[in-house]
Amino acid sequence: MKKGILLLIVFAAGCASNGDDNSQSSSSAPNNWYNEHKTPMHVGIAWKGQKGANELLQTLGTCDKTISETQRAENYIEAVSYLNSVKNDKNKLKQAEIDLVNKKNALIKFAARGNNSSTKCYLDTLTESESTLVIRDATTGAEINSSIASTSYDGRDYEIAMKWSKHTWMLEPTFNEKLDELKAFDESVYKVGVGVNIVAKIYNAKAGLDLTNLPALAFQIKNTETKGTISFNRIGINGKVTELIFPSASKDLSPETLSQAIGGLQKIQILLYTDDDIVLKPTVLGYMNPNLEINTEDRAWLYIGHYPDANQMLSEQFKITASDNNLTVANLLGETIKVTVNRSLRADRPRFPTYSIPKEKMFVSSGCTLKVLQLVSVGFDKYWALVNKTDKDSCKAPK
Repeated sequence: MKKGILLLIVFAAGCASNGDDNSQSSSSAPNNWYNEHKTPMHVGIAWKGQKGANELLQTLGTCDKTISETQRAENYIEAVSYLNSVKNDKNKLKQAEIDLVNKKNALIKFAARGNNSSTKCYLDTLTESESTLVIRDATTGAEINSSIASTSYDGRDYEIAMKWSKHTWMLEPTFNEKLDELKAFDESVYKVGVGVNIVAKIYNAKAGLDLTNLPALAFQIKNTETKGTISFNRIGINGKVTELIFPSASKDLSPETLSQAIGGLQKIQILLYTDDDIVLKPTVLGYMNPNLEINTEDRAWLYIGHYPDANQMLSEQFKITASDNNLTVANLLGETIKVTVNRSLRADRPRFPTYSIPKEKMFVSSGCTLKVLQLVSVGFDKYWALVNKTDKDSCKAPK
């Protein structure tokens, strides 16, 4: 009855139209590559104040359970009253109309959910679910292709992670670049959601272990010199019940502890929909870049330098020169540059929100000439360029 009255207030008090439902972007191209954020950041912190991906951020914002349905109705009625008071003021009228539409749509979506808890709200938004198995060489940190991971090498250490997430995808936020041409339009999408990671670490593995079969692996290493640990990590899933499922940060790997971890994951998947104690805080789990341009042999990302003003000339400090000495940073796009010291070229540029430096793709010698294909301002006026080798001989890695 309460919902019916509130919805009646909405349609009786105002005449603004509904906005379209938010549509999420995702990609299933087989050549996409995904970069996981090792330390996920809460989505509200990661993109606070950013204009890009605004609609999804607003939708997630409505899931804050501290704002009740009654409060939303009151906010809407206040917006109606304010609109009526500024009808003769053209400068304020347009913004007042926008605010009214936003408050009306927020109330309609909130009231229509049935269960108004923040958890139910987030689950309505995080529409995709995924389970993956990731195997890494613990010494190098390199990921191992599952097709060759069925056989371990003697004496090596490995990390095997079973990852489950409830998520959605969000386009990369749009930043207020100083120059429009420096905006990045590379179609990368960010994975926003919650999840559970079960991480097994294997030490001094004996040859022939099947790393792709965790349950079998737990039995195989029992009573051998190979040792292992297992940890259970909740990402953005909080609540007293979930904290009791696998209370220890890390345990010795055994068939029993592995069974406890896998059973804990299954319990959490059920509790998300049944336990009022569960509190969700969606985080930025990682991003996917569908572009194939950097997968070519001779293309990679180069750090150009820090320039508070993109109209400045290239500084000697960053050991890069241009074919035209009068070129500014902003005009490097499409031009040829030369590195005057040995430099690392990266598989990607640093990305919001972590700004971590991506892995090295290649190492080039001093004197290497490169063509600038893309130019992007990252973070606080740090410029990165997607470059292509123009002369393979001059760019050979130093011995």
